[in-house]
Amino acid sequence: FPLWHVFAALRGYRDIAATVASEPLRVASLAVSDRSGSLRVLLANLSPDPVSVRLTTIANASLRVLDARNIVGATQKPEEFWRRTPAPLASAVELGPHALAFIDSAAPARQLE
Repeated sequence: FPLWHVFAALRGYRDIAATVASEPLRVASLAVSDRSGSLRVLLANLSPDPVSVRLTTIANASLRVLDARNIVGATQKPEEFWRRTPAPLASAVELGPHALAFIDSAAPARQLE
């Protein structure tokens, strides 16, 4: 189930950091950090339409997206989803309907638009 991936993404993180979304009814966001200062941002497209999320002040980050293209494989073999090498993060994340994004960075997140 996709919720398993949310809990897997939170494992090992202990502090919640503030996030700001310009459209909170369309995109939910959560940022967590661990003892070493590593940051993980979770984004969820809450709508049935594609959405573009512009990220500011996140540097040297990587991206994993869970969406209609890979949900079957990710639910059948969830560990394999997390073993794959993540993609480099661009300045914006394109999320399909009801997609989840997992962003990893060593820099703090200040604003999600």
